[in-house]
Amino acid sequence: METIGLLAGGVAHDLNNILSEAVTYPELAMLDLPEDSPIKRPLELTRQAGLRAAAVIEDLLTLTRRGVVAREVLDLNEVIKGELRSVAYQSLSEAHPRVSVITELSPDLDRIEGSPAHLSKFLMNLLSNAFEAVSDQGLVTLSTRNESIEGRELFYSEIADGDYVVFTIEDEGDGIEPDDLDRLFEPFFTTKVLGQSGTGLGMAVVWGVVKDHGGVMIDILSQKGDGTRFEIYLPRTLQQLPEPERPVPFTELMGDGEEILIVDDMPAEGSSSAEGSDPQGGVGGWH
Repeated sequence: METIGLLAGGVAHDLNNILSEAVTYPELAMLDLPEDSPIKRPLELTRQAGLRAAAVIEDLLTLTRRGVVAREVLDLNEVIKGELRSVAYQSLSEAHPRVSVITELSPDLDRIEGSPAHLSKFLMNLLSNAFEAVSDQGLVTLSTRNESIEGRELFYSEIADGDYVVFTIEDEGDGIEPDDLDRLFEPFFTTKVLGQSGTGLGMAVVWGVVKDHGGVMIDILSQKGDGTRFEIYLPRTLQQLPEPERPVPFTELMGDGEEILIVDDMPAEGSSSAEGSDPQGGVGGWH
């Protein structure tokens, strides 16, 4: 993992600059194209490819920057509901139209401390695996509950006595081979065959995120041909949720002809930032 961290940290900045251009310039080009333009779809496919590549880098960085988590008090139920409204989830659902999700969320769930961005990635990786496990038609069930633990061992490790928020995801898929369970959270381990997308980082990221949140990972029940259930135990907090921030209307974020100074060591990056500032009402100039 240390070698992976050095590799990811060393190339991430340069790769992000390249990928930023691969995403930004197609977006800018499409702004000036009519809806029926024949080159609009190729530009959108280019943009999506850049986003997928950026997601791989983000997984690597999430995996290697362990412990770097900005925490806040959260309601896990709300994090789950937000993820089920996300664009990423909508894309996943459209790709698997015969898979349905049901939720069984405890109405009096305790709070946890964590990072919404990291928990979002953790949820999406688990959802992606569950959807792909249900090869044709079936259910994926998400549930939450409070649980007090005393003198219990889980599949992978012991769990300290205390009060936990438990998140469960269960699918009606094909299950996991017994030999694969021991390697499930290894970086780059994958059971996907040629032609299926996947880097083998998804479950390793899930493990890392749970550990960074002080959680215990994971109780797993899986039988080949009979689905899989993951249970994740996250320590509760007695702190209260903060007051919700007032949403800022988009009109308040619009500029009014102001000049924006953009400083960047990459000419193409600076140029795309300057061009992208115009629709927000600012006039960008970079040096």
